[in-house]
Amino acid sequence: PSAAVYPNPSPSGFQITLSGFEGQGAVKAVVTDMQGRMVKQGTINGNRITAFGSDLKPGTYMLQLSQGGRRVVKKIQKL
Repeated sequence: PSAAVYPNPSPSGFQITLSGFEGQGAVKAVVTDMQGRMVKQGTINGNRITAFGSDLKPGTYMLQLSQGGRRVVKKIQKL
């Protein structure tokens, strides 16, 4: 599976586009700071463009997207 997160870096929010996740089932999204502390979590639909992150404070984060045994990790930066 893969994920596109854009714009990155962003002064406001991000858009996520997923591919390769199975069907239309929910994909778990977890945002952690660089110390590994969870900042935000939720689920997104596997076949939609999803907006998120407008509520994040400026900084660098890791976005983990998982469904079953599939997982993608992206580094994102909020300006």
